[in-house]
Amino acid sequence: MDSVPVEHEELQDLLKTLEHFLGPFASTEILIPRLEAACAGRLMKWLAKGQSSNPHKVIKAGLLFRTAAFTAMPSLAWTLRMCLTSQADETAEFKTLFDRMDESSRKVIEISRRDQCLDKWTEKLEEAVLACGMPEMHLDKVEMSLATRSELLKELQDALGQSWLSILLARSKRLSWTGGGTIHIPVGPELSRSRSRHSGSSSSCELMRDAEDADADAPKRKVRKMAASAASATASASAASPGDDAERSAQTEEELREWLRAADYTGKGILQKYEEKLVKEMEGKKSNLLVFVYESEEKSALARVDKLFWDTIACHQTGHKLVIAKAMKKLYEETVENP
Repeated sequence: MDSVPVEHEELQDLLKTLEHFLGPFASTEILIPRLEAACAGRLMKWLAKGQSSNPHKVIKAGLLFRTAAFTAMPSLAWTLRMCLTSQADETAEFKTLFDRMDESSRKVIEISRRDQCLDKWTEKLEEAVLACGMPEMHLDKVEMSLATRSELLKELQDALGQSWLSILLARSKRLSWTGGGTIHIPVGPELSRSRSRHSGSSSSCELMRDAEDADADAPKRKVRKMAASAASATASASAASPGDDAERSAQTEEELREWLRAADYTGKGILQKYEEKLVKEMEGKKSNLLVFVYESEEKSALARVDKLFWDTIACHQTGHKLVIAKAMKKLYEETVENP
């Protein structure tokens, strides 16, 4: 693993490195999960610097990874999406890469084709980080958290080399890392466990709020607190005027439907299939969309929307995600930033 250079000054140099290591396996069935993870870590670190001005080279680098690699490393797919979704690139290569990443989210790697040692090490890293109980952690502190487990640390360094941490983070499905110096522990995994404990009638907004309330140390997103407060106020108003409840509910539900229709700037009804699911999961309230928007300086609209939202409304097409994400970002700006 140490033969893969750690740093590159230019994207072109990184691309050559990735082509050298991954190119020979592109059209084969040979399993190289550790090499792919090492290369993914290098690419993600480069993209995290925000220095790339050539999306075509980024796309070319992404296409060196096979579908199975994106299945095993969803963080790599997410990082590439954040980097490229604002580029509005309509080339065949762009479409091929996004189709490959979309396909990867629907696939499962067979046990017989997994690197079980790599999976075991990744799980141990996840357990160590999650045990600290913090919403985010710097990479240096991650290494310190493993300092007391010297045997494991030595095993990782011997097997994976000096880049063992980025290799495991690229493979992790429970920790959110996009190549920078900080790991985020997202609400998503906790929410998934909460979903299994709640009845099937619970909406995603209720579960999202439950998950946040359960973690008092979690960094509060201003928009989520506003949405929860708005929902509480609406509930109180409904309790005070039970006779108007049905009328009010129908009105707010129609506002949400109108918002989705207006979001479809193509005018072709491409978002219609999400309407009923959206109304159900958002409890019929447009304000609940804000629960899934991050308070961030990130320019990409898609990067501002919690990944859980797309699973919630069963939206898996990249183009549709972009259309909805732009409308959600606009709603956030109008409601929170410039009310």
